[in-house]
Amino acid sequence: WRDGGGALEVRDFSLDWGPLDLSAKATLALDDRLQPMGTGTARLTGFAATLNAMADGGVMPQQAASLATAMLTLLSHTSDDDAEPEVEVPLTLQGRTLSLRQIPLTRLPALDWPVQ
Repeated sequence: WRDGGGALEVRDFSLDWGPLDLSAKATLALDDRLQPMGTGTARLTGFAATLNAMADGGVMPQQAASLATAMLTLLSHTSDDDAEPEVEVPLTLQGRTLSLRQIPLTRLPALDWPVQ
């Protein structure tokens, strides 16, 4: 499947997790080491609190969380004065690294596929 150019198209993904409200679409495939790779677009609210929690929990470096928060804040907009800032951004997954534009956010663990 992979060698034939197979890809998974995710047309509508939603996640409400703590302060984060995320909707996304993406195209994913497997690289030559059978690890996920792909590109997509995500629409986010609650990103600042989520990135801070991820850094505090050791999921990502504090410097990456701060840089991503600053960038997302600059790109975000609000629909009214009381609304949470919202932003739509491109994401990439390559070499097990999830990146926001060119900012690496976190490195995912390797998938260990069972031997058949």
